[in-house]
Amino acid sequence: MTGTQGAILMRYDAMREAALLDAAARLRSPGAAAVELTTINPAALHAWEHQWIARQGQPGGWNWRDQTRRLQPTLNRFEVAIWSGPTLCGLAIGKPSRGASHLAVQLLEGSPNTGHPLRGRIAECVTVAAASYARLLGKAQIRLIRPLPGALPIYRRLGFEIAPEGAKPPYCYLEL
Repeated sequence: MTGTQGAILMRYDAMREAALLDAAARLRSPGAAAVELTTINPAALHAWEHQWIARQGQPGGWNWRDQTRRLQPTLNRFEVAIWSGPTLCGLAIGKPSRGASHLAVQLLEGSPNTGHPLRGRIAECVTVAAASYARLLGKAQIRLIRPLPGALPIYRRLGFEIAPEGAKPPYCYLEL
């Protein structure tokens, strides 16, 4: 990595951290389980490998180590690990468009352990974190790429709209 790339990466790292701190503050709610947001760092990947049981025959179940490695060269990537105490509850990753259009969340997954403390809140956590980061990047929308049909009611409750039929790839979006 060149010195210029290192400086750019440091700037995006600072923006990601600021966005995650802002989102975590917005997600705090009296009586609700604690929410902590981090990047998908070595601790998150370790927790993913040791806490999550592979989904068999269900959507999701991505290899998050591979997905993180794949997007590592994208300096302005979006990534979030969602925690409640020591429990890894969710992961999401994506990247922004080249212009001011949108931040695309390409993968979003909640822990397959049904008793995790943030069950039912992962999409909300990702939405708040993505919105915070997208605003810092000057983006107009958040897009959830290839949303699962069963999750669309959840996304609609969060304010997302479905892209026109035939959009490639299919997505839902939230105007910021």
